[in-house]
Amino acid sequence: MSRIKKLYFGKVNIIGFGLSGKAVYNLLKNFNNEIKIFEHSKINSKEFIKINFDAFNCDIYNADLIVPSPGVPYKTLLKFLNKNLRVLPEIEIGYYNINPNESFLIGITGTNGKTTTSLLIDHFLKPFNSNLYGNVGNAFCNNRKEKGLFILELSSFQLSIIKKFRVNTAVFLNIEEDHLDWHLTFENYLNSKMNIFKNQNENDFRIVNLDDKKIIKNLIVSNSKTFYFSANEEADCYFKNGKIFLFSKKILELKNFPNIFGIHNIYNLLSSTLAIWTYLKNLDLVEKILNERLISFKVPEHRLEFVREINGIKFYNDSKSTNPHSVKFALMNFEKCILIMGGLTKDANFEIIKDIVKQKVSFIVSFGKNKDFFYNEFKDIVKVYKFDDLESAVKFAFENSKGEPILFSPGGSSFDLFKDYKHRGKVFKEIVNKLH
Repeated sequence: MSRIKKLYFGKVNIIGFGLSGKAVYNLLKNFNNEIKIFEHSKINSKEFIKINFDAFNCDIYNADLIVPSPGVPYKTLLKFLNKNLRVLPEIEIGYYNINPNESFLIGITGTNGKTTTSLLIDHFLKPFNSNLYGNVGNAFCNNRKEKGLFILELSSFQLSIIKKFRVNTAVFLNIEEDHLDWHLTFENYLNSKMNIFKNQNENDFRIVNLDDKKIIKNLIVSNSKTFYFSANEEADCYFKNGKIFLFSKKILELKNFPNIFGIHNIYNLLSSTLAIWTYLKNLDLVEKILNERLISFKVPEHRLEFVREINGIKFYNDSKSTNPHSVKFALMNFEKCILIMGGLTKDANFEIIKDIVKQKVSFIVSFGKNKDFFYNEFKDIVKVYKFDDLESAVKFAFENSKGEPILFSPGGSSFDLFKDYKHRGKVFKEIVNKLH
């Protein structure tokens, strides 16, 4: 089937006009589709129709295809699915725009580490003209190449409604309770993530974290070849005594790469190593690329990022931490620290980190609109102090540190006080850089 036929759907309703909605519109408008844009905020377009997610008008159902943005609530999505309407995510529209038989797609999903792992794989494979799309910030529908090597960061929102979308290599990093405000249950969330495997065939690969027992226990049957990575035991790719092993061969010594800090980045590196092997299928070439290119990789901002040291006190910015699982990974890198927490918690279960908090944290400083939640959650195991704003929290932590590093790993989303986690992390760094 030609691209033109694949990309002609007829009447297309785009729900939400953020990055993904705009990318879908800009692609499909070239293929004679009759497009309407439904958005709760006014936009300057003749196709625009203002909506309220809780009270639809009939026009929204009058479509051959509905493309919801990731921000569309799950309960809203069910309204379309219950009417047996064709509903596809932006990532699948982008998939129809390529020739999969002449392309190689590597998809990455998981609760934490998706962006860093996607960037790592893209960094390693840049000499082979890799293209990075997906949840990392560049919608797949922005791609205009019919074939190529594509690295795709995939969210649970996108994966929950895929139909034919298929990746040659699927990477599943980890799973913990997250986004339950959208998925409603952990089972729904897990099943959405598992969809990354569902269309794979015997020529494809899946890469799985052997240390994540929730993934291993619930791993679906697949025709693809399965490879495992581990930081705790021998596997297809594993970490031991500061070294990375691939198929039992030592290929990397981490002491040569100070830019890779923290156990979370070791997991990201292990999965990335297997992913690039599935494309290159040459062990010596993988070893060469890792040792030549890893030193120039810059870990993304706001992910356990070292900010500054003042009078022996080190500050770390982990603003990307929006759930208990990411806080746990951050704490694993410290013997003792002061922890700053805050943000909206999305019905997350913080019981899973109480043992490590008790072991690793001198005291917690909570801030923002949800400060009382963190106070009540942890007051019985460690001293907790509450502040309305981040600046007051940081200053208190600094003034009361006895030399312990200060870790800003909020554990909640940023939308109580900030535009997004990047804005929150930027504000934290500005506050730290003003201290003296």
